[in-house]
Amino acid sequence: MLKFSKKDKNSMQRIHLLSGKPLSLVREFYEAQIVEFILSFIEESSVNIPLLGEIKINYLGDKITPRGKKANIDIDFVPNDFFIREVGLLIDGEPTDIEEHIKERIKKVVYNHLSEDIEKEEFSE
Repeated sequence: MLKFSKKDKNSMQRIHLLSGKPLSLVREFYEAQIVEFILSFIEESSVNIPLLGEIKINYLGDKITPRGKKANIDIDFVPNDFFIREVGLLIDGEPTDIEEHIKERIKKVVYNHLSEDIEKEEFSE
């Protein structure tokens, strides 16, 4: 069984809140993601993370710690063009696609919430 740290759980909670997806679905996604990373490591290939970039895990050998042997790894990251563009726009103070996406999500959530409230009021009258 996979064990998530407190930091991992906090990250998944944040993704759950931002996406509106069930926490169990977010957890399943990350469980699948780690499997993909391990398989890619075995295949000596990189993992593409949509909208972010490619990550490749490189094994550099073992290192001995007071707690025992530990794998020494290095990670190569190549950001994709979308991510590079978004960061540049943020730094320049320009509107980004992510900001527009967030605005649309907020509008949708507010609209759905207000629609539910209006339906409840109409039904109770």
